[in-house]
This record gives sequence, C-alpha cells and structure tokens, in this order.
Amino acid sequence: MKRDAAIPLPDHAYIPGETTRHASGAFDVFHDSVLPGSSAKELTETIAWRAGLLFLQKGYFWEAHEVLEPVWMALPDDDPDRQLVQALIQYANAGLKRRMNRPKAAQRLAVLASAHFRAARAGCLWAELLQIWPDVEQALDAIVSANPRPQTGVQ
Repeated sequence: MKRDAAIPLPDHAYIPGETTRHASGAFDVFHDSVLPGSSAKELTETIAWRAGLLFLQKGYFWEAHEVLEPVWMALPDDDPDRQLVQALIQYANAGLKRRMNRPKAAQRLAVLASAHFRAARAGCLWAELLQIWPDVEQALDAIVSANPRPQTGVQ
C-alpha cells in the first residue's frame, strides 16, 4: 500500500485473551477525523480511513476495525461505499479470529466480507482503494488464510 508515512502503528496488536486492550481514547484522533455528512471522497482523506487500511495491511486487525467503524457509520445505509468499508471491517475481524485460532469464525466472516466486497465495486471508494492498495483482494484473502503477526515500527 502506498502513502501515509506519518501514521504511527500501535505499540501492540490487541488480541482478546492474549494482549492488553488499548487505553480508553487511544483512537480518538482517528474517530475525530470523521465528520458527519462527509462524502465518500472526503472520507478517504481522513486519518481514520488511511490508518484503517494501514492497520489492516500490517496485521493490526482489532485496531483496523476500531478506526474504520466511524467511516462505515458516516456512509448512507444503501451505499456501495458503505459495503466496502463493512467488507474491510469484516476482513479485519476474520483476521483477528484467525489469529485467535478460531478458523471457523474466520471463514464465516470471510464469506460475509467477500459478499460485501463484491457489492462494493459500484462505489467510488473501490477505485480509490485499488489506487492506493492495488493487490487488496489477494492481501485480504491472505489475511483469512494465514496467521500474520503485526509488523512493528512507524509506517
């Protein structure tokens, strides 16, 4: 994925039952970047969108879900762009379940995510996503089929 050298990665990936949960408010800066009534294009400029993609790519699945959720909530219910963000969130959840050694739950979420992902191709976020993460489909499939550990450092 290209872009976003300034977004710091979390100090650890939260894995329920295995690692400590992040402090309350740790992701407020991401949430605060999403303004109600923003267009899909405006949402792609938020740190929440950009960090969500980065965290997902780097294996910070719980964190990706956390920062992408406000983007998803800002989009209209029947919008293909909302479907795309929902797919990304579900892929993040699938990756987390996989890491938690719950392959059946991971596979169930991956099937749901894939359906949302296909429905999203009509939206404007689809082209934006492919522009900044050209191999997104292969990467998301790998998240569900593998058990990647987060990469550390600042991206």
